[in-house]
Amino acid sequence: MDDTSMNVFINGYKWFGNNRKDICNNAWRGSGGVGFLISNEILENFDCGILNSSYDDILWIYLKCKYDSEFVIHLCISYLQPEHSCRGNIAHEFFDVLLSQIYLYSDASHVLVCGDFNGRIGDKQDFDDQIDFIPTKYSVDTSKNKFGDYLINFLKDAKYCVLNGRGDQMKDDFTFVSTSGKSVVDYIAVPYTDLTNYSNFKVHLISDIISEFEIQPAAGATMPDHSVLTCELSLSDYLQYTKQTYTENNIDQGRMFERKRVYQVKNIPNGIFTNERCRHAIANVIEAIECFQSGLREIDNLYKLFVDTLHSEMDQQLVYKDKHSGHNGKRRRKIGKPYWNSNVNELLNKTHRSEKDFLRCNGNRRTRDRLKQIFIVNRKSFDKCMRQAERQYQAEQRNKLKTLNTQNPKEFWKEVNKLGPKTTKQNIDSVFREDGTMLYDTNEILERWRSEYSKLFSAEITEVDDLFMSNIEQLNAQMEAEIDNLDLNESKTKVTDATLNDDINIEETKSAMKRLKSGKSVGVDNLPNEILKNENLLHILTKLFNLCFTSGIVPSLWCKSIICPILKSGKDYRDPYGYRGISLMSTVAKLFSSILNSRMVSFFESENILCEEQNGFRPHIQLMYHSKKQKNTQTGNIYVLC
Repeated sequence: MDDTSMNVFINGYKWFGNNRKDICNNAWRGSGGVGFLISNEILENFDCGILNSSYDDILWIYLKCKYDSEFVIHLCISYLQPEHSCRGNIAHEFFDVLLSQIYLYSDASHVLVCGDFNGRIGDKQDFDDQIDFIPTKYSVDTSKNKFGDYLINFLKDAKYCVLNGRGDQMKDDFTFVSTSGKSVVDYIAVPYTDLTNYSNFKVHLISDIISEFEIQPAAGATMPDHSVLTCELSLSDYLQYTKQTYTENNIDQGRMFERKRVYQVKNIPNGIFTNERCRHAIANVIEAIECFQSGLREIDNLYKLFVDTLHSEMDQQLVYKDKHSGHNGKRRRKIGKPYWNSNVNELLNKTHRSEKDFLRCNGNRRTRDRLKQIFIVNRKSFDKCMRQAERQYQAEQRNKLKTLNTQNPKEFWKEVNKLGPKTTKQNIDSVFREDGTMLYDTNEILERWRSEYSKLFSAEITEVDDLFMSNIEQLNAQMEAEIDNLDLNESKTKVTDATLNDDINIEETKSAMKRLKSGKSVGVDNLPNEILKNENLLHILTKLFNLCFTSGIVPSLWCKSIICPILKSGKDYRDPYGYRGISLMSTVAKLFSSILNSRMVSFFESENILCEEQNGFRPHIQLMYHSKKQKNTQTGNIYVLC
C-alpha cells in the first residue's frame, strides 16, 4: 500500500479504487474505501477504467473488449456502513444513489453489483413471485434486520437478484464469521434477465482458504471476518480474441526446456541412485553409450535417456515443487513463517474444526451458545500461541545475531541477509516499443524480448569494416607463427599428445565433481550440482564424457542456455535494453568443460607457454599485485598494471 496515493500494488494485477474523501473524526479506526484488483490476463483483452467514483463507498468500472467495442461489462463494488455507524444511518441515501447509477449504466452487455451491505434478508425473497419467474433462494442465515428490508426493496426496484442461495447449497455459507457471531451480509447481485449466465456461486470461508492453501497468518494479525465470494460468468455471446504471435512449433520449442520442477537438494538421501531399479537403468544407459555408432541424433537420444533416468530417481527420493502450477510433489514440505510450529498448526486446525461445528449447528440455543464459546476459546488460544511463537523466534534470532562468527564473513552475511526484507520480483506487465510507445499484450511482450535478445551475437550482424577484418587476419598469422616457433621436439610432442588427448579417467571426473559449487542455478537439463557430486554417478559420467571427447560431438542441449535478465541499477524495467542477460548453461556441460580446462591449464603451466603478463584465470596469481616495471629516462620508474 502506498501511503501517499493509497494505491494497492500486487504483481499481476492493476488497482482501481475509490478511497473515502470525507474522513469521519469519530471513526475508531482509519477510514478506507472500496476497489477492484483486475488481473493482467483480463487487461490483455479488455480496456478497463473507472465509470463513477463520485459517492463514497460506491465504485463503478467498465471492461470494454479491445476487439469488439460493443461488448462491455460494468462492475460495481459497494459498502454500506453498519446501522449504528458513527456516520449515522445513510441507507436511504445509499440505495437511492446506487439505484440511479444502475439505471444509468444498465446498457452494458453484463452488469454485476457486489459488496458488503450489512443487511440480513433471511428467507425473504428478492423478487415478486406474482410477476417475476426466477428460482427462489435458500438462505443459511434466517435472521433479518432493517438494512435487509432496505436491500430487498432496492433489489425489487432494480429488478436484480442475489446469487447467494441460488446454487449448490453445499457451496453456500455465512459471509461473516467472527467471535461475536455469524451472518450473511455480503452479496453478489445481477439482473433477473442475466441470472442464467452466472453459475458455480460459492462462499469460501477464510479458515477454509487458510487450510487449503496452507497459509500461515502473520503474528499479531487478526484473521478477516468476511468470507470470499466467487462465481462464474458465461460469455457465450463473446468471441474471445487472442493474438497468436508464435507458431505452434515456436510455442513447443520455447516450452520444451522450461524448468518446471524445483528440487530441494539440501538433504539428499544417502541411498539415492543405489536401489536396484536405478542401478539397472544406469547400466542400460552405459550399455547404450558403449554401443554408440555415430551421429548427433544418437548422442541427443543417449543424453535424454541419461537425464530422464536421473530425474526419475530424483522424483522418487527428493522433495520437489512444480512451478507454474498449483500441484506440489507428494513429498512436499511446507515453507512459510519461520516461527510456525506443530503446536500453532494444531491449534489452527482445532479452531477450524470448532468454527465448522458452530456454523453447522442447527440445535437449540444452549447447544449453539456452547459451540460458539468453544470456537471463541480456540480462536483466542490460537492467537496467543502464535504471538508467543513469534516472540520466541525473535528472541532466538537476536541471540543468534549476537553470537555470529565474524571470522567467517560469508556465513556472517548469509545470516544477516536472512533478517533483512526480502526482495520481490518485478512483474513485467508492459514493454517499450522501438518508437517509445507501450505494449501490454503478453504475446507481444514476449515477442519484443525474443526479438531484442536474438540480436545478441547474431550471425546476421554485418557491421564489420575492412580494417577490422585486416586486424583479425594479422593476429591469426601472428599466432600461427608463434606456434610454429615453439621448441617442441618429437619426444615432447608425444608427451603433449598423451597429456591432452588421452581418454578422460575416473580421477579427473572425480576431481572435477569435487570442485562443483553448491547452491548454483541449474540449466535446461535441470540437474543441480549437488546431484552431480554423487559418487554413484562417477562411472556413467566418465563414460558420457569420453564418448563426447572421442567423437567430437556434444548433445544439442549443451548448446542451449536459459537467459535470466537482471535489471541494471537505475534502469526502467519495461526496457529490454536495461537488463543484463545471465546465461544458465547445462551443469553437465560445465562439468565436462572443467575437465578439459584443467588439462589445458596444467599443460600450459608445465610447459611455461603463457607469457608473464597473462594473469586472468590463472591459479595462485593475483592481478592486483602484478605489475610490470618499465624504465623511462624522463619520467623515472612507471608501474603499469597488467
